[in-house]
Amino acid sequence: MQRIVLTLVAAVVTAIGLFWPSFDIDNGSNSTSIDPVVVTDYSSEYTLSRDGGLAATETLTTEFPAGRHGIFRFWDQSDGDTNQTGVRYRPEDIRVTMDGQSVPVQFLSEGAGRFKVAQIGDPDRTVMSGSHQYQISYRVSGTIADG
Repeated sequence: MQRIVLTLVAAVVTAIGLFWPSFDIDNGSNSTSIDPVVVTDYSSEYTLSRDGGLAATETLTTEFPAGRHGIFRFWDQSDGDTNQTGVRYRPEDIRVTMDGQSVPVQFLSEGAGRFKVAQIGDPDRTVMSGSHQYQISYRVSGTIADG
């Protein structure tokens, strides 16, 4: 009888371990669920100067469901070229608007500093459901490496 109870307990623990990722208990930033905000249009304009400076403007049209606070923009600051170790492309002078109006932006870092993240939106207010346009502009210095 004890063997049956132990086998049953082991089976239940195994089942919980296998199916735990299916439960969306953590609704925080660590959730692996798909973001319900949809980008319906993306356009960008990039200007490269002779000194290697990059000026960028990105325009995103989004479709929001109810209950969302905003969007995230990630910049991979690494070169990716193993011959250029330590090279970082850091976005500067970042400006963001939503529907032509200023919007709160909080900057974070992820991946041991590899990624700069803009958390765009007010954490205390949700965005009205429907279509919204974001414009993100920034500069990056030294984007051209010597041959």
